[in-house]
Parts: sequence; structure tokens; C-alpha cells
Amino acid sequence: MVITQGGKDMGIRQKFFALAGVAGVIMAIVSGVGYYLASTHLSSSVEREITDTMQGTANKLDGWLAAKKQVAVSAADLMAKQDDGTKSPEQLRSLLAVAGEDVNAVSDLIVGNSEGTIVGYRAGNLAPKLNPVTMRFYKLPKASGQVEFMDTYVDRITGKMVVSIAAPYRSASGEYRGAICEDIFLDVLSDVVKELKYQGEGTGYILDNNGNVIATEDSEALNKNAADLPGFQQEYERMTQQAAGFAKVEKDGKEMVLGYATIPSTHWIAGILVPEDVIYGQLTTLKWTYGLLTVAGILLIVWACLQFATGMTRRILELKDHAAELAEGNLTGADLANLSADELGDLGRGFNVMKGHIKKLITQMSATSEQVAASSEELTASAQQSAEASTNVAQTVSEVAAGMSAQTGHVDEANHNVQEVVAELNGVAEKVQQITEMTVAAADAAAQGQTLMEQAVKRMAGIESSVGESAEVVANLGRNSQEIGAIIDTISGIAEQTNLLALNAAIEAARAGEQGRGFSVVADEVRKLAEQSQLATEEIRQRIGAVQNGTSEAVSTMQSGTDEVKNGAEAIRAVGEEFGKIMQRVTAIKEHMAKIDAAVQTVSAGGGHIETAVSRIDEVSRKTAEQTESISAATEEQSASTQEIAAASQSLAQMASDLQDMAAKFRI
Repeated sequence: MVITQGGKDMGIRQKFFALAGVAGVIMAIVSGVGYYLASTHLSSSVEREITDTMQGTANKLDGWLAAKKQVAVSAADLMAKQDDGTKSPEQLRSLLAVAGEDVNAVSDLIVGNSEGTIVGYRAGNLAPKLNPVTMRFYKLPKASGQVEFMDTYVDRITGKMVVSIAAPYRSASGEYRGAICEDIFLDVLSDVVKELKYQGEGTGYILDNNGNVIATEDSEALNKNAADLPGFQQEYERMTQQAAGFAKVEKDGKEMVLGYATIPSTHWIAGILVPEDVIYGQLTTLKWTYGLLTVAGILLIVWACLQFATGMTRRILELKDHAAELAEGNLTGADLANLSADELGDLGRGFNVMKGHIKKLITQMSATSEQVAASSEELTASAQQSAEASTNVAQTVSEVAAGMSAQTGHVDEANHNVQEVVAELNGVAEKVQQITEMTVAAADAAAQGQTLMEQAVKRMAGIESSVGESAEVVANLGRNSQEIGAIIDTISGIAEQTNLLALNAAIEAARAGEQGRGFSVVADEVRKLAEQSQLATEEIRQRIGAVQNGTSEAVSTMQSGTDEVKNGAEAIRAVGEEFGKIMQRVTAIKEHMAKIDAAVQTVSAGGGHIETAVSRIDEVSRKTAEQTESISAATEEQSASTQEIAAASQSLAQMASDLQDMAAKFRI
């Protein structure tokens, strides 16, 4: 991912600042999530703690009420056993003592029966004033058949809050006889609400089943209905429906937390109002802690990124300056020093190594370019000499071709003469029968034949000399071809060495990376020229080989022609000797007619051989002329190739000069 600012790539320092910002945002998110999870957990913990506290208080009050209820039940049981229809206040007081109740905790104990008797241990006999059968403490237990908690009220004499517990009692037969009403002071509730605190804060409340506040430290709320009290009115309906709960409410403009639980036996509600800042004081501390840690962490990240970016930027700028000097060709500067052990240090060390390699490469390239230039000049000189030699060979071969053409004409003439000789010999054979009459003519013909034979001998000697010279020229051509081949081998070796040096230069340039791309291109062009030189020298070598093969065949053929010419010359000399004998024996032709006839036959056969030999000489001469023309054409091609080599070597010299100029741009 490329970080940009305003459409431009950001620097490393800006990127680190952006990274620090991202890290800060991530840290803030993590802190926010952590705070949220912690606050959720803490809120749940506080809610459970308050709810459990209220539930414990409700259970405690329920146990206290159950004990009071049990006193009423015990008193009712005693009444059922001792009921004789009348009870005095003293008897009722003793009844309370027997039941285990503290008389100071009881406002009064009233007994009412179905016969209309109603007596209280404090109030005395109430029958003249009240009818117990019509009173609630009598009717409720009778209707339900169990102990009933009556509504709370304020005692008019003491001004204390009182709750009445009505317990039925029956006769042995199960008949409803009456009820005992125990009026209990609720002073203990004041002690309970004083203990209703959360971390020493908050106000406790106890509501009866009608919603009236029967115990609290809040004097303004005492004896008032919770549906009308701030902090309770918005939650009261839900409080009557749930056994326990937790809610956020508002009282007198302050955020409060309400916790409550229902007392099972009376359906009273024990509740507590605590300021929200007390409940969530730990959460506030946690929030400040998270906030301060987040800010400190972000500042630490920014400081660390600033320090790291400053150090990294300094080292990168130093590396950039050295790279700029290297790009300008300055290799004389000192290497990067004080390199660290991290990746930037490895990069700096790699840069130093690369700089050393480039310096070494430039040095080697300068030396190599000088060697290539010198070798190119030598190659140019050798190619020019080879071209001159090829031109001379071509001229010589042309002269040989012209001589062979002349030789072919002479051979044709000799062939014609031989044919005439053969014809004459055939005529002699035919006229053997007339030898006597035509002795003189035969002698003349013999003399003429001798003359022709001498001419033939001379011509055969000339042919032999020409063929020998041709063989010598062809042999010289073969030696020159071998020398040219050696020169071509030298050129090929130089091209191969140049190719190897260019390949090494390309490898070193590739190691140099982007900085060595230009050197790689130059090395590649040098390598291509070296390969072209190798291809050209190989083609010349093949052509020289073809010339050498043709020359060898020509030498062999010329040797055969020379042998045949020698044989023909010897044969013609033999014919001349025979003609001499004919001239010597003309006078004795009659005596030696038989010998003359045999000699004529022999001469006729020899003439046929001569004709065949001359024909073969003619054929060999024509082939020699053709081979000579081929040699001339090949020599011309060799001359052209040599000129191409000279041009290529000049181009190579120019490239070597350019390479030297490029290397001179670097200061080593």
C-alpha cells in the first residue's frame, strides 16, 4: 500500500507519523473497547452487589417478621388451649411472656372472640366500644384460615409505626373461636434502613404493600406513598411486579441508582437510593485511568516513531547522498561507516560491496576496452593483409585460368594433329600393298610425320611445363589458404575472448542492478558483435576449407594430368624414333616388308593410344580450368569476407573507444 498526501507520495518521516496516528487510533479503539467491557462488567458487578444486598436485607426482614409471626401463632395456640371466654390484661401479658415476646417491642396484644369479648393488655376491655366480629383482625384470619399481616399505621400514643399480625385460633373441634392481634413496633426497621448503605453512601427505604414509606432516614419521605416520591414514582409500578431490580432514576436533579427487593411474607419492598457517582466512582476512576494510559501510550508511540523515523531518515539520506555520487560517476568517496546491525545496516554494507564491485568492473572494463581496441587494430591490419593476399591469389588464379584456357587450345590442336597422324597411319596400313610404287611418297610422308612428331613432342613438353606450373600455383594456393585459415583461427579466438569478456561485463552489470543497466547494454552489444565476428570467421573457415579441398583435388588432378602428359611425351618420342627407323629402312623396304607391315600396325595402335591420351589431357585441362575458375570465385568471396571482417574490426575498435569514453566518466 502506498501512502500519499495531496496526490504525492509521503516521505518516510510522514509515513511514520501516519503510522503513529494509526497506532494511536488503534490504541484508542482498544482502550475504548477495554473501557466498555470493563465498565459493562463493573456495572453488572455493582448491579449484582446492590441487588444481592437488597435481597439479603429483604430476607433478614422476612426472618424477623417470621419470628414475630411465630409469636402470634404461639399466642393463638395458647389461647386455643386456655380459652374460657374471658381474659384479663395481666393474663395477656403473661401470654406474651409465655410466647417468648418482649412486651416492650409490642404496642398491644388484643384478643377478640366470637362471643364479642375484646381485651387488650394495654387497652384493657374494649367490648363496650368495639365489636371484634366486625373488625379486620378478626375477619381476615377467619376468611383465609391463616396468619395475616395488617396494614401499618402510626400509633397515636407513641407516634411510632406499628404493624398488626392477626393469628386465628380454634376450638378442639376446629371451630373458629377468634383471633389474636399483635401490634408490633417497627423501630427495628429504622435500624435496618440505617444499615442500608453502599460503600457508606445512600438512603434506605422500606415500603409497605400499599407503597407507603414506613422506614427511612429521609424524613421528608416518611409516611408518604412511593408513587409520589421523586426517584420512586417512575419505577414503582415495576417494583410491585418484580421481586428484585436495579434502575437508574433521577431525584432532585441528581442521577441516582435504585436497588430494591420484595419481602416475601408481607410483600413489603426494601430499597436504596445511591448517587450514581458513588456507584460508578470506580468506573470514573477506570475511565480516567484508561484515558490517561491511552494519551500516554499515544504520546509514547509518537515519540518512539519520531526517534525511529529521525534515525532511519538520517541513515537513508546518507545512503541517498552516496547513491547520488555513484550515479554521477564518483567512485572516489569513502564507504558508508557506522552501519547498524539491522536491515538498513545490511543495505549500507551491500551498497559498499556494490560500489567496490562497480569500481572493480570499471577498472576491468577500461583495461579490457584498451585490449579490445588494440586487438581490433591488429585484426583490422590482419584482415587487410588477408584481403591483399586474397586479391593476389585471385589475380594468380585468373592468370592460371587464362593459361589453362590456352593449354586447352593447344591440347585441342594436338588432338587434331594426333587424329591426323592416326589417319595417316591408317592410310599407310591400307597402302602397304602399294609400298613399292609409293616408296618415295611414303618417305616424304614419313619425313612429314617425323616433323609433325617433333612438333607434337615440343607441344607436349609445353603442356607438361604448363601443367607443372599450374600444379605449383595450385599448391601455393593451398598453402595460402592454410595461412588464411590460421589467421581466421586467430580472429575467431579474439572474437571468442571478446564474447567471454562481454559476458563477464554483462554479469557484473546485472549484479550492479539498476546502476549497471547501461553497462549491461554496452556489454550485450559487444557480445553480439563478437558472436557476429565468430559467425563470419566460421563462414570464412568453411569457405577456406572448401578452397583447400578443391585445391587438393586440383593438385591431385594436375598431378595425374602431368603424369599423363609425360606418358604422352614419351609415346610421341617413341613414335619419332620409329619414324627415324622408317627413314633408315626406306631403302630396304622390300626386304623388310613384313617388318614394315608389323611396324605400321604397331604405329597404328600407338596412334590410337596417343589419341586417347590426348583426349584425356584435353578433359583434364578443361576440368582444371573449371576448378581454377571456382578457386578464383572462392578467392574473391574470401576477399569480400576479409573486407567485412576488417569493417567489423573497425566497428569493434570504435565500440571499444566508446566503452573507454563511458568508463572515463567514472572517477576511480
